[in-house]
Amino acid sequence: MRSIITKADHIKFKTVKTVKTVKTVNNSGFHSVSTGINPGVNEINNYEFNRFNGFPKSEVISIKINFPFYLSLILAVVLQLTSCTDKPVNLSVARESIKEYYESGKFDEELDNVIREAKDKFSEVEFTENSVVIFDVDETAINNYEISKKMGYGYVHEMVYEWTQNAKVPAFPQVKELYNYLLSKGSKIIFLTARGDDEYDATYKNLITQGYVQFDTLITKNKDEHEMKSVDFKSAKRNKLVQRGYEILGTVGDQWGDLEGPHHGIQVKIPNYLYQSEY
Repeated sequence: MRSIITKADHIKFKTVKTVKTVKTVNNSGFHSVSTGINPGVNEINNYEFNRFNGFPKSEVISIKINFPFYLSLILAVVLQLTSCTDKPVNLSVARESIKEYYESGKFDEELDNVIREAKDKFSEVEFTENSVVIFDVDETAINNYEISKKMGYGYVHEMVYEWTQNAKVPAFPQVKELYNYLLSKGSKIIFLTARGDDEYDATYKNLITQGYVQFDTLITKNKDEHEMKSVDFKSAKRNKLVQRGYEILGTVGDQWGDLEGPHHGIQVKIPNYLYQSEY
């Protein structure tokens, strides 16, 4: 099977698995490399990617529950959605509610259902040699619940940065199960995160140590992209990947900014009650 890995000046990546040769082309800023212990360059000027007749009909996969609050990352204010009053829930009550939901097994039950439905949807899709599913990283591939709990379910930049740089954030077993299922179907995997380039090495190491050892590329934000909204940043990257010949069959993420925009394919919404990001 031919593997296609692309790279622009603003996209950093490392190859992971040997799969014969890797071929790309043209003058658009993307370069070709080959995987393996001794990667090299093998340009094929006349190589043309297969074209596709379109993408599978978009599907939104999420289990909707009547969960009575959302925790704001910035304000740490929880609104009681089912209440007739516009007053927020006391923060100590909100923290205990979140702790109970995550630690009682209810969150895992919800995530189990999301992944089960996702596998059902992908089972109906025909995968080709250029098919790819794009995964977000935080609260999707890996689980930051423990550091969130230590911060009182708020946000302290220095604590989060130290946590991510340690590269020991655990994977969600359910998401890892979906990842393995997609590989078994012949899909390629790309990780696309709003983390910055300064977190690239730690993120790459973290993914590998948690068992995500086979993927085409990890894409992070460069310094000129830090102010971009997630939906704009990720849409732009998906456009670039499609131009290079990838067929995006699905997107997996915990925020709608991970999933919306062009070329998203099947949308797998991972539940997240720790924070909600703007698009």
